[in-house]
Amino acid sequence: MAQSESQKKQRDRRKKRKREKEDQTQQEEEKDGNGGEDEVLRRDPFEVFGRDIMLKILRNLDARSVALSLLVSRGWHSVASSDRLWSSKCEELWLGKAHIPRLSQSRGLSKLAAYSLSVMDGKRTRIMKDDLCDHVWEFHFNE
Repeated sequence: MAQSESQKKQRDRRKKRKREKEDQTQQEEEKDGNGGEDEVLRRDPFEVFGRDIMLKILRNLDARSVALSLLVSRGWHSVASSDRLWSSKCEELWLGKAHIPRLSQSRGLSKLAAYSLSVMDGKRTRIMKDDLCDHVWEFHFNE
């Protein structure tokens, strides 16, 4: 009663299909038993927490990380570019500085742009003539 090769292959194929079907059924049961947790975990934190909580979270990050979050999505960009967030970052950057660029103090300029200009200004290697006019000089010359 030796089975032919074709009968063995058919039996193996049936077993394989049966296993695949059982695996698929088990995966569907696990998914249903999860209560949709996977779906919640895959959602955008901006959608889950909302604008106000995301703003609080971003306030605790350093400026570079906040700048990188601008690229995540439009929702993140709207929060990460807000003046409420960047005004504290600017104050932190300017604290104790002898020279704050006049351009970064101009009206109508967003705080994100002011921060960026200040960082670029800090990377310069020489002082320009206009920069000297920006300072309030506290030197007193005695005769």
